[in-house]
Amino acid sequence: MVAGKPRTIDIAAALLEACEALVSQIMDAVKALISRTSSDSVVELLQQMVLTDGGSQIRSLAENLQRRLTDEGYEHPCVLPAAERYREFVAIGALKAARSARENQWQQMVK
Repeated sequence: MVAGKPRTIDIAAALLEACEALVSQIMDAVKALISRTSSDSVVELLQQMVLTDGGSQIRSLAENLQRRLTDEGYEHPCVLPAAERYREFVAIGALKAARSARENQWQQMVK
């Protein structure tokens, strides 16, 4: 309702712009991660990318990221949504990070 009258409002362009901004930010983060990865591990990283948490629930996000990586010249990227198992993947990632952390990277919890 606009001014008390029913109206049809086309928000497709605004939604597209918002989604493009989100994908661009994710791509920037992915490219930064790839640039910090050792050259021996890049192929494995590109073939095992899993979207977790809320991002895994966004329809076509994985396919969009995979297409963009291919378009930018990365060879054979594989981006998958974790879907209903996203919490499990978050936990696995946290465990891997914890196991690889050096002793001086841990913080003491103060009550």
